[in-house]
Amino acid sequence: MKLRKSLWMRLIISCVILYGGRPCDALHSQVSTRRRWLQTATTSFVLLSSPTTAHAGEVGAQITKAVTQSDLGIAVRRSVVQGAQTMDRLDGKWEQFSDRFQLGKERSQRPDRPKPLVIPAPLPLDPTLAPRVLKCSDEIFLELMRPFLTSTQLTQQIQIVQNTVKPAFVRSASYSPENPAQQFNFDLYVHYKAYSDLLIQLDNKSNKAFKFPDFLKQYQIRMGIEVLQLLQLPVPVQESSLEDKLKALDRFGTALVQTGWVAQVDHARPTLEQIQDWRDDADDLIWTLALNGDITLGSQLLLQEQGFRLYSNLGKWAVQSILGPSSTVDDYYMDTDYNSDPDRFEVKQVLLNIQLEG
Repeated sequence: MKLRKSLWMRLIISCVILYGGRPCDALHSQVSTRRRWLQTATTSFVLLSSPTTAHAGEVGAQITKAVTQSDLGIAVRRSVVQGAQTMDRLDGKWEQFSDRFQLGKERSQRPDRPKPLVIPAPLPLDPTLAPRVLKCSDEIFLELMRPFLTSTQLTQQIQIVQNTVKPAFVRSASYSPENPAQQFNFDLYVHYKAYSDLLIQLDNKSNKAFKFPDFLKQYQIRMGIEVLQLLQLPVPVQESSLEDKLKALDRFGTALVQTGWVAQVDHARPTLEQIQDWRDDADDLIWTLALNGDITLGSQLLLQEQGFRLYSNLGKWAVQSILGPSSTVDDYYMDTDYNSDPDRFEVKQVLLNIQLEG
């Protein structure tokens, strides 16, 4: 009983910290804000939730399960994201007001502002890639949804979504059916929007036999492995060394660029000192992998802004498959021009923050 009470007290205190800070997965946060919040929240959570050595694994597992699967955990995450979006909108309005009336120096003109990252145009998209990705996405979705869904129902829903959203996409300056990359982005949005619509319909029927958290976890694992295989890359075994996993990430980045999936990959490998601390169990190992100019960015952002928890971040899932279950991969959407004005904000990078347990 003491352990259970202690667990929930730590969870509640951690939630208060989350509400009090500025969350780092708001779509329009700046790089420095994200990193400061991430470090603060992580440090505070560790300090508050550190159990005795004997119960560390058990308590940690219970906290993780409570945060990721419980109704409270889901509600907290939703509220955190909504609160972050509200704060970002207010922050953006203040920036516009401040710049218009010259209340201080405009962020974009400050000398310490990072230089915009020059991202080249991606290579032409491999014409065989898009249809294979969509085919695998549908097949895995159907397999995990049996017996709740038939292939006919999925095909019909995909057609409904396509007919509904295509006029709006055609009117958009960022979509042309003759552009394979833009068509792939559109198709991904249509398919994943159809998946989410069907999941909502199933949830509305109050079918207790279907567990969305379990479905989502399995879908991401399966699709991550499938993406590696589609790129003709081996799936590392769980016993792979750290160096093997880092090399696998390098090969994955190269394959993404060569197939035209992304324009550029920046793998900021961990330092030797960080690796040594991790091997000595002194600290978790944290580093980043940046996907610049991901041609599927539009579908990812649109699905998330519509509130769907299943969105098409296939690169993140592949990275998780490379690193294994002891890893945590968080995705952040970055404007590499570092615009403070939300009207000029444009996401150009998916920054994957990778963490291996010490």
